[in-house]
Amino acid sequence: MPDSDEPLFRKDFKLELSKFRTKTKPHLVEALALRLEMADLMKADAPDDKRMKAIDLSLKKLNDVYLKEADGFESRVNKMLKDCTVAPKDARGLSKWYADLVDKESGLDIGKDMKLWGEVDFGSKEFTLTLKGKFSNP
Repeated sequence: MPDSDEPLFRKDFKLELSKFRTKTKPHLVEALALRLEMADLMKADAPDDKRMKAIDLSLKKLNDVYLKEADGFESRVNKMLKDCTVAPKDARGLSKWYADLVDKESGLDIGKDMKLWGEVDFGSKEFTLTLKGKFSNP
């Protein structure tokens, strides 16, 4: 019996990541369209305050939905980590396949100064997602 569940975990992790991207892509596209519309409204001489408030509210709702999906993804990965034995292989304590994934795709660019970052700590078996950026202009 192998001493590591890494190949199975890697497959499951990539599947979960793919599902997460598929579920959240429509929300990201809609948020980007709303941000572009808000930018156009800000350029106008007399911006429509009602529309700007509606866009801001829609962006907040999309943020909540996105964070809910991210929490679910984090929960599923944490559950997989509890049942997985993975040996760290690089100086950061990351498995080689995950280190390559992190180095290649450091943060997911969502557009317009927004990026999604993830961290996996194999020692404590924790997974964290962080969304950095702003959904609306001040």
